[in-house]
Amino acid sequence: MPDLVLWATAASLLGVSIVVPAATGGGWVWLLPAVTVPLLVGWVVLQRMIVTPLGELHLQGRRPMIAIVLCTVAAVAVFCGVLALAF
Repeated sequence: MPDLVLWATAASLLGVSIVVPAATGGGWVWLLPAVTVPLLVGWVVLQRMIVTPLGELHLQGRRPMIAIVLCTVAAVAVFCGVLALAF
């Protein structure tokens, strides 16, 4: 059941990030899917890499955790940069 909540949240965020700019007429609002969609794709790829088919977490060593932290920092930096340029 927790996996269903995670995947439903990702799908909902994807849908909202595309529907909101289309409904409001676009413009700067298209930055929302420009940032959200790549982050969601990265999150889904990460989930597929670290969770086994039986639902068990599979991290060996520190390298995957370091990669997760670095990618999170990079994603936040890009998001803040896009927002700074937009406003």
